[in-house]
Amino acid sequence: MANNIITLVPKLPVPMEENLECDIARARMNILEATEIAQSGMVELGQLADQAQDSKMYDALSKMITTTVNANKELIELHRAKQDLTGQTQTVVQNNLYVGSTKDAIEMLKNRKKEETEE
Repeated sequence: MANNIITLVPKLPVPMEENLECDIARARMNILEATEIAQSGMVELGQLADQAQDSKMYDALSKMITTTVNANKELIELHRAKQDLTGQTQTVVQNNLYVGSTKDAIEMLKNRKKEETEE
């Protein structure tokens, strides 16, 4: 009898942030893929329902549309959940402040317009 020795290599712990990013990315890709498949199926099912004029096909089309809308809502919720978990927000605030007279502002706008027409 041969001695077969199996050595188990301990799995290194993956930081929570990496797991979270991978899971969110995977969930996002799954939702997007399901949405794309449903959209292409909706076109075909819509054509079939139109040709057959069958209420069951229209019902199936309605359910498929509802499922696609729900998948899109899940995608938005995924983004919100990521923001909640990571504390990241994507708000961009842009405040512009002009200090000068109205005469200077009008001249600046005229010069800008002139430069745009010359190009």
